[in-house]
Amino acid sequence: MVEHDQGLLASGAQRLAAFDTQRPAEHHPALKQGHPPVFHKTTISYKGERATSDSYCKTQRIHNFGKPRLVINHRKADLSDAAMFFISNKLNWPAHGITRIRRHRWPGEVYHEEGKADGLDQDQVRDFQAISRHIALVAVTYS
Repeated sequence: MVEHDQGLLASGAQRLAAFDTQRPAEHHPALKQGHPPVFHKTTISYKGERATSDSYCKTQRIHNFGKPRLVINHRKADLSDAAMFFISNKLNWPAHGITRIRRHRWPGEVYHEEGKADGLDQDQVRDFQAISRHIALVAVTYS
């Protein structure tokens, strides 16, 4: 997530959370007036389950990130829940593609973080056999 970063928008710099609070103010009137919505329904499948969210997806200038693809997802249709923010350098990918890849990456990120917490990052001076055994023990502990 990139909640604490700032987007450099036409209106000036602002936090992405503040940027997100303006999107429902544009989305709901657009729906009432028959204009294209700001958020679109996105459904992804992961391990046999389907998850649906309302997604905003646009290439947006973000401070310290250049001009990546920004995806803002809300699980509630009224957009009242906390947003999830994703950025990607794949500028032509739609929201569901970025969200799906992020969903598949998450277990790997958790495994890496847990491994470091269990000492996996302290293996720089050991030999290969010791590292292999340690990784196996961390994997057993994690599972």
